[in-house]
Amino acid sequence: MSKSKIENRLNTMRHKQAQPTDSLILAESAEGKDFSQELSKAQPFDEIPSLTEKQVAFGMCNPQAHLDAKQEKLAFNKEKDAKNVQKGKLEGRIHQLEYEILPEKYQRYEAIEDVLNEEFTKEYRETIGVPRYRQELVRLKKADVIRKNFGDSLAQSTKAMDGAQKKLFAARREYAERFKPCAFQIEVMDNTEYEEERRTLQESELPRYKEKIRAARESAMEQFQNDFLAKLKSSIDQVQDQVHNLNKALRQAQFGTDKYQFRVGPNPDYLDYYNMITADELMEGESGLFALPFQQKYGPLIEKLFSQITMADDTQLNARKQSELQENIVRYTDFRTYLKFDLETTDQNGSKQLLSQTLNMKSGGETQTPFYIAVLASFAQLYRVNDATRFGNTVRLVVFDEAFNKMDSDRITESVLLLRKMGLQAIICTPPDKVSDIMPIADRTLLVDKSGYRMHIIPFGKEMQNEGSTGDPESSAG
Repeated sequence: MSKSKIENRLNTMRHKQAQPTDSLILAESAEGKDFSQELSKAQPFDEIPSLTEKQVAFGMCNPQAHLDAKQEKLAFNKEKDAKNVQKGKLEGRIHQLEYEILPEKYQRYEAIEDVLNEEFTKEYRETIGVPRYRQELVRLKKADVIRKNFGDSLAQSTKAMDGAQKKLFAARREYAERFKPCAFQIEVMDNTEYEEERRTLQESELPRYKEKIRAARESAMEQFQNDFLAKLKSSIDQVQDQVHNLNKALRQAQFGTDKYQFRVGPNPDYLDYYNMITADELMEGESGLFALPFQQKYGPLIEKLFSQITMADDTQLNARKQSELQENIVRYTDFRTYLKFDLETTDQNGSKQLLSQTLNMKSGGETQTPFYIAVLASFAQLYRVNDATRFGNTVRLVVFDEAFNKMDSDRITESVLLLRKMGLQAIICTPPDKVSDIMPIADRTLLVDKSGYRMHIIPFGKEMQNEGSTGDPESSAG
């Protein structure tokens, strides 16, 4: 409907409203009556800011539109009231934030900032603390998560710090007790007194002691090296003398068609060390290994030897290096490292062979013979049979079980005689078939007779030997 038509319609309605007949006509219509009543109750158009003139005109023409407009106005007013309530709440919240919550937050923030300023330097906060926090905030997104993670770490760090503090106080207490009188405070966090003491010792006292220690160490090392090489040489000379004496005893013993002699010489793997230890220059003059002729000839080799069994003062060894050092000490301080031992066999034709080369080609009896010779030689060395001093006064007891079981009669006899020549005394347990070989050269023979669960030891002589040859096969002599 155009604007002009609406205006005309409004004018017509105003005109009819002024006529009684118009009122009567309107009264005859229920709709007109209702609209007229509502219209009389309605506010003037100028008091309804939300309705335009066009809408009013339309409402006069359409009663339903008027009702809709009224309801819309009521909804608007209701919404306005709700907005006003919400506005009031927001204004209250703003007031609460501005005058209650934010001031408290600012106060807490300033308190935390004061604590951080007290506990951490400005340099630490700017270079480590704040950048790290921002980094974690980017990664974890939430401050609460950062606080929890660092809180757990803080608990562990605090525990470790407490443990370290206890150790520090214990060390201070030990220092104060050891170097009395000492007035230094013990259970304080300030370490200034101890730092100044350390600085004084490090800059003045320690250099003097270091010089004394260096001189003493050099003197001790020289003495150690002299004694070390001298002891190795003495041990090598001694074992060579012992082998010489053992060979004297073996020279008259013949085992079957063979004779035996011990051979001792330098170990090819350590020949340079052997030559240095046994060098004549080592014993010349009073300087020993520091004599000029010896140093000129063996100086680098000495350094190499002692580098194997010593370490520099500033060297920190791991477990593997420590193990290697211990192995080297055991190896290089044992005189046997520099020697090679063997047993030489000479047959009836004068042909010589070393046991190390023929051991796997010998028969049982032929291999047992050098075994017993080596065992007897070892006991002779252990008991110091050639030592005429009180240290050589030993029991010299050797016990053999199932002795000589693979050897023939001649080899058994020579073995027992060699045992006597070496000054050893033996208890020999042997089966009955070997009694006839051992008894004639034994000082005493005993028979062990077993009967059921009982055993009897009785003296055994030649007469009993003849009877025993047909007796209990379980009997044995010793």
